[in-house]
Amino acid sequence: FRGVDGQMEVKNREINFPSLSLRNADADVRGNLIIKENSPERFQIATHFSTNNLNFKALFKEWNNFRQDVIGEDNISGVAQAEGYFEAPFHLKTGIVSDEIRSEVHLKLSNGRLRNVGAFKSITESLKSSASTRLSIGKENISLLDRKLQDLQFETLENTFIIRNSRL
Repeated sequence: FRGVDGQMEVKNREINFPSLSLRNADADVRGNLIIKENSPERFQIATHFSTNNLNFKALFKEWNNFRQDVIGEDNISGVAQAEGYFEAPFHLKTGIVSDEIRSEVHLKLSNGRLRNVGAFKSITESLKSSASTRLSIGKENISLLDRKLQDLQFETLENTFIIRNSRL
C-alpha cells in the first residue's frame, strides 16, 4: 500500500477511516475502512471501496493469485472499474478468517484477456476424448474452440461477484 491518505477516528474499541485513498497493485482506491475490536486479538474489518484503474495482472501478482491456481497473473490481463464491500474477522495470530469473508464486488473489465488457462485446456481435452462428442461437434470445431479458449479476448465483461460461506 502506498500513498495512504485519510482521516482516522478512534473511539469505543474502533478505528474508523471515513474517507481513505491509497494505491495498491497499481490501482488508485477510494473508500472507507472500519476496524472494530470484538475481543482481545480479534477484530472485524469492513470496507467499502471503488477504483477506476484496477489492473488485473498487477492485482493477481500483488495478492499472490488469491491463493488459487486456476487463473494466475500470467493468464489474465485487463483494466477494470470496481466497487464493492468486504468484511471479515481478523485474528492477530492467524490473520483474516477466510471462511468468514463476506464480500460483494461489481466489476466492469475492459480489454480483458485470458491466456493459457489450464481449466479451458481440460475442457477441450475432454471433448476430444469423447467419440460421441467428436462425432456431434466435429473434430475441426473442437480444435477451433481449443485455439480460441487458449487466447480468449473480450472488450467488456461486467458482473457482480459475491463471496459468502467460502463460496464465490
